[in-house]
Amino acid sequence: MASSRSPASTTENPYEWIKREINLPRFAITRLGWERDPEKSTAKTLVLRHPHHGKILAYTSPSSSSGQWHFYKPGTIVTRQGTLIDLLLKHQWSWKEIRDLSTHYVANSEDKPLLVGRVLSPSKESALAQEQLQKLVSTPHTTTYLSTRGLEAHTYASFPQLKTNRYQAIFSLFKDFKDHPQGRLCSTIANFFSPEGKSKK
Repeated sequence: MASSRSPASTTENPYEWIKREINLPRFAITRLGWERDPEKSTAKTLVLRHPHHGKILAYTSPSSSSGQWHFYKPGTIVTRQGTLIDLLLKHQWSWKEIRDLSTHYVANSEDKPLLVGRVLSPSKESALAQEQLQKLVSTPHTTTYLSTRGLEAHTYASFPQLKTNRYQAIFSLFKDFKDHPQGRLCSTIANFFSPEGKSKK
């Protein structure tokens, strides 16, 4: 089980903390738009595919020696392994965005991504929610997470506040309807299939 402490409360290097404490394949699937290939994945290694970044193999547990989560590209030497930092850079995250992840992310007993509770201004709250919504990369599949849960595309196609791909769906949450006729975007909720194929929230 990953630690719930962030490096903000310790002297630990935030990048080393990210490499060790954040479940790489789960983060890749739920936050970066990667999809698990259920036919080729094994209990030890998940085959993940992305519409823009190809294919990687991600270990389902951290290294016993370093404690870090690793992945590698097929066709390369297995010893040339990358960490979540490398994967985030591949997705063009800035070093500031990566460092900020170490203060915004905490893992619970099921290792699901959660934002640490903070008091934010309305504008920052909306910006953070919009950022989470935009991180989901839509993929060209007729079968989506929602369709497997019994919701056909025509029932939600006209709602830009909802994004879905084959393995997850992100719903926008709104509040302050008194001051904003259509409400103000304040947060998001993600429903997704875990690397084990179970539905999670």
